Amino acid sequence: MVRLGRRCPGPWQTRCCVNASNGPETDPEPARTGSQSIERALSVLGFFVEESSLSVTEISRRLGLSVSTAHRITRALVRAGYLDQDTVTERYRLGRMVAVLGRAATDSLNLADAQAVLDTAAAECGESVSLGVIDDRDVLILATAESSQPLRFDRATGSRTPVHASAIGKAILAFAPRDRWRRPSTTLPAFTERTIVAGADLEGQLEQVRSNGVALNLEERYVGVCAVAAPVLDAGGVARAGVGFQVPLARFGADRQRELSDRVVALAGELAEALPLDRL
Repeated sequence: MVRLGRRCPGPWQTRCCVNASNGPETDPEPARTGSQSIERALSVLGFFVEESSLSVTEISRRLGLSVSTAHRITRALVRAGYLDQDTVTERYRLGRMVAVLGRAATDSLNLADAQAVLDTAAAECGESVSLGVIDDRDVLILATAESSQPLRFDRATGSRTPVHASAIGKAILAFAPRDRWRRPSTTLPAFTERTIVAGADLEGQLEQVRSNGVALNLEERYVGVCAVAAPVLDAGGVARAGVGFQVPLARFGADRQRELSDRVVALAGELAEALPLDRL
């Protein structure tokens, strides 16, 4: 299983964690505002999507702030129950309130029902399958079901991948309102020799997705990994999420590609019935 980390915002975001004139934020700390403090605390919680524990030094480095500032933020999160601190190692980990909120979100978004749909699809098709939404420039995975085959590609819930290098991302973009994203003004980052790096090329692929109803990823994020995805559409035909199969290249021949394309379109329809699309 490949674990994906957080990255600095890119072409789909209008803000960045790097100050244009001064570089990464450093102490002395600028004037604090309520919204700034909230954003920093949320950033800290986001670090734990891919890490089971972090030291205050590691947190401060990721925030680009001093250890003393990071300590104030983590202590506030501990007091509120969103973080716990190991009394022996002094490392931080997610607290009980995150579990409470996570369960509430799962219930609110009917993710348990969506998970059952994904589990059935993975068992029937023998491939890993994921449900995702666009979050800024990334696809954020909300739920996933693993293939039972020894050669497979699994996505962790909460993991991210860049929209332009994701079948799910392209499936959503093709059926999203035009104001949902703006054409990149710079070259997109490449991850393999097959990654789409030009905005015009990406738009060309989105036209194909609108025509075919499915999006492909042919080793655009990882060498040897392919994917086929379809948009989860609301009643107005707008994509609110996307669902895709992740398949090793060795099993992604033409016949298999057609088979999974048909299945993922049907799967997207099932998820449209199971999910509260207006809240995604």
